[in-house]
Amino acid sequence: MEMDKKEKEIWDCVIIGAGACGLMTAIHAASQTKKILILEKEKKVGRKLCATGNGKCNFTNAWQTKDCYHGEEKSLLWSVLENFPLEKTLDFFSHLGLYPKEKNGYFYPYSEQASSVVGILTEKVKSLGVEIYLEYDVQSLSKQKEIFCLSGKHFVFWAKKVVLATGSLAGQFSANDLPYQWAEQFGHSIVPVLPALSPLYAKGNLWGTLKGLRIGAEATLWIDEQKIKQESGEIQFTNYGLSGIAIFQLSRYVACALEKKQRVRIVLNFFPQMNPKELETYWNKRKERQKNQKAKDFLLGWFPLALQKVLWEKSQVNPEQEISTLTGIQQEKVLALISCFSVEIQKKADFSQAQVC
Repeated sequence: MEMDKKEKEIWDCVIIGAGACGLMTAIHAASQTKKILILEKEKKVGRKLCATGNGKCNFTNAWQTKDCYHGEEKSLLWSVLENFPLEKTLDFFSHLGLYPKEKNGYFYPYSEQASSVVGILTEKVKSLGVEIYLEYDVQSLSKQKEIFCLSGKHFVFWAKKVVLATGSLAGQFSANDLPYQWAEQFGHSIVPVLPALSPLYAKGNLWGTLKGLRIGAEATLWIDEQKIKQESGEIQFTNYGLSGIAIFQLSRYVACALEKKQRVRIVLNFFPQMNPKELETYWNKRKERQKNQKAKDFLLGWFPLALQKVLWEKSQVNPEQEISTLTGIQQEKVLALISCFSVEIQKKADFSQAQVC
């Protein structure tokens, strides 16, 4: 009966989503208005937040410059950060009772458990008199005169203001695009939503051989034969293409290019510490010293076996062949592959594989 009564009330503000954004919004809104309700479709508050930072929750960073952000509206992002910089963020969480632990400029709760951040935010929200209803999945949002109507399978709520804090489509949670539709319905402009910080699907049949291999490399992104960006770090080969930190950093540009039907290549350099000329000189010196060595043993000190196999195969070199008998063309091919291993990208990942969008 009590719920029926509350459903007939007009709330000052209803927030859809009890994640980081929804909880923070409720805390700040509570200083301006009284009757605030959060509707969350999951069984728990802050489900995505609990998964951040491998469950440790890196809640802010010491290093914050415009170059750290990759969206097209950097000025908008920066205006937010200038109003709520590092010092204010640390002060805010300190007042909630969270003691920070810094690691190389990354700040975590001292417990190193994301659930601690969720816990203190939830307690603060409740102490301010904000109501949280779990397993309330809003299916419809409309406006009648100046009042919003939010409805789901077994409920209807009325509100003077509504905040969409549902999070993005990224991640392995049951997100949908309804909030984007609602935002557009009420006059907001929506740009295409694309996955980012994600693996990439590549053309070719090498991926079964290289699956599971992790190796440090330099990755250069080419779009329509224009060099766009370069990243260094771990490359992970999957059964469908490329993953790993360096690939994640390039993935947003790839997603945008593929959306525009542009040609996308990622060129891997497995030995970036030497330029092509230096690599050739080093190769020839080793070949002189180990001229009777078989090809299959020549790269043992350089690369994992799976990669060696692919390098020899693509260079049309028999692994049993003595290194001194390689033709000039064969040697050129293998050296080119070491420093310029081109991978054609055919598809971006779906949202379930992306960390952000």
